[in-house]
Amino acid sequence: MGYEPNTITLTTLIKGLCLNGKVNEALLFHDHVLALGFHLNHVTYGILINGLCKMGQTRAALQVLRQIEGKLVNTNVVMYSTVIDGLCKDKLVIDAYGLYSEMIVKRIPPTVVTFSSLIY
Repeated sequence: MGYEPNTITLTTLIKGLCLNGKVNEALLFHDHVLALGFHLNHVTYGILINGLCKMGQTRAALQVLRQIEGKLVNTNVVMYSTVIDGLCKDKLVIDAYGLYSEMIVKRIPPTVVTFSSLIY
């Protein structure tokens, strides 16, 4: 019997890696499953972006956001707010406001979480 993993299985593995501080391994795993032809969803990317930001790899999180925008999945307010929060924590406030402006242009309505990060 051969079982093939689905998006939920792959997302769970990526989440486990991120929760254990292994975001670089999570990125490698992400690249590997994409190369095998699997498709990941907005939940997976939200977890990956959050894991990167929590480990202080905000630039990498922003790069993932840029990679998936309009291509792999629809980006959402949670993804943007997560990166904005990471940028603010890294003292990259101008970049955070730039990303906030992109949200407005793309008609992604900010939430109280977005604003809280910006006034931090």
